Amino acid sequence: MDDFSRRGFLSASAFAAGTAALTMVRPSSGNANAQDATFAVPLDPDRADDSFGRVRRVIFAVSDGMSMGTLTLADLYSKTVLGRETFWPRLMMRPDVRSGLCTTHSADSLVTDSAAAATAWSSGVKTYNKSIGYGMDQQTLTPILMEARAAGYRTGLVSTAKITDATPAAFIANVPQRTMEREIAQQVLDRAPNVVLGGGRRYFHDGITKDFSGRFITNPRAIGDQRQTRSLVGIFAEDHIPYALDRDPDDADLMTMTREAIGQLDYLQGGFLMQVEGARVDHAAHNNDAVSMILEQIEFDRVVEQLAKYTMGRDDTLLVVTTDHGNANPGLTVYTDHAKRGLMSLSNAKRSFDWIFGEIRQRDPELRSQSIQREIIQYATGVALKSSDLEYLNSDKVEQGNIFDQLDNAASRLGSLLSNRNGIGFVSKNHTSDMVLLTACGVGAEMFSPIMDNTDIKPRLMHLMGVQRMGHSEQGTVHVRR
Repeated sequence: MDDFSRRGFLSASAFAAGTAALTMVRPSSGNANAQDATFAVPLDPDRADDSFGRVRRVIFAVSDGMSMGTLTLADLYSKTVLGRETFWPRLMMRPDVRSGLCTTHSADSLVTDSAAAATAWSSGVKTYNKSIGYGMDQQTLTPILMEARAAGYRTGLVSTAKITDATPAAFIANVPQRTMEREIAQQVLDRAPNVVLGGGRRYFHDGITKDFSGRFITNPRAIGDQRQTRSLVGIFAEDHIPYALDRDPDDADLMTMTREAIGQLDYLQGGFLMQVEGARVDHAAHNNDAVSMILEQIEFDRVVEQLAKYTMGRDDTLLVVTTDHGNANPGLTVYTDHAKRGLMSLSNAKRSFDWIFGEIRQRDPELRSQSIQREIIQYATGVALKSSDLEYLNSDKVEQGNIFDQLDNAASRLGSLLSNRNGIGFVSKNHTSDMVLLTACGVGAEMFSPIMDNTDIKPRLMHLMGVQRMGHSEQGTVHVRR
């Protein structure tokens, strides 16, 4: 099934309301919850009132860890190897679509982690890295799905990560540390969004699922077996959903989960707020695994295309597409024919770095056999490494070449070795401080400005959904709960 809706793209003249003036306002409060900057939207109270409650369906799509380099590489690979453009860049060219950049720093770090970034989306508050729904003074913050549900909206979470992982968790849970995944799993079941689909089965053991009043499934083929009003929780992998490169035919995938989640929410009728996360872009970037990262981004891009068709076929729906942070800042950095050949070489890959290192640990746990390592890596990547390459890969400490400590790990070394073939370099294995891309289309897209902070997103969503009004006073932005 290629579409979420038969109607496809329609004219957006009904919601193209023009560009509203946006003004940066410095918060007067010095408390721990104050943002570094808020964007008052819009300055004209009449325009704000016109926007209030216009949206009944919000889809918040996240390509976790996507830097601008990842977006670019996916588009180049798709054009060069697959013979077609990716969709997200084409979406941004539409005059009724708003795109801009978003700052991402957390309260205690210029470089955020996913937990603090997702909490900023979910609560509108800056907090410390590793926090899920806790503020700097350890007060609990109301997750956005809980606030939406209290206002009568249906709610949903879809992720190729563990549902207990930081990005989906911050939309529903409250724990002081993101590693408290058993507690997060319990809260997911207790707070019961209408539909939850993803990985993390090891945290949803029989002891906590036996009392769950909704429908709990572990087979992705059973998602659409029956529609019902009870909460549907589908957990389809012990850990994360496998990379696209590593999946078996019976594994869940982002497109199917997203399509089925929207089908469930549509069946329930009424408005909804749903997060959809392509999580494994981030994991592949941490590994400096170029081809896995690109293919995960392409999978996400195809989902975005279908979500945009669904959104623009309606007069009550907003789609926001963004990421929580960049990761590893990959880029194609060679010239002339070398660049094209490098991208083409990626098409020989059969398996991810996770699979490679798992297979090596199983077959050569002492890391003594270069022949086994060479065989595994060549099968998975299509690249035959030399003995000197394997010595570099296995060294306890890099003694030559790049001596940046953040690249001193086996995955980054393998990525560096393969970059000599594919031309793609990574700056580290970590998140970055870069501003990230945000695109909004559908009803209320004009509320999103060219430059925002991640804490500016929630007030807009709540305002458009009629949950929280945005007005103005001499002190700046005023929030009035309905």
